[in-house]
Amino acid sequence: MFTATIAAAASERLWSAPLAAADALDAPMVAVLGDPDFYGRFGFRPSTDFDIVGEEPAWEHLFQIRTLAAYDPSVQGAFIWSVTGTATARTPSASTAGRTRPST
Repeated sequence: MFTATIAAAASERLWSAPLAAADALDAPMVAVLGDPDFYGRFGFRPSTDFDIVGEEPAWEHLFQIRTLAAYDPSVQGAFIWSVTGTATARTPSASTAGRTRPST
């Protein structure tokens, strides 16, 4: 039990700094790909709650978003990972509006 308490406290500390830094940089959200039970403890929710879909449908249950102070609900659509470590959510065009995920 003591070890689990220490691990939970360490996880909280590890996530508080990067989330605060992203917030200070006016990032609208942080995205992760991982265990919903783990990341849910830090306020992450399924990306589909925000009408954002990831690039890989098979990973949909693992793709999660944590909104920050600069969050704009109009940012929706396909989430595109970048090789530089930044990413964007692209609002669907009129021709793709209504689709639940981008076509491949």
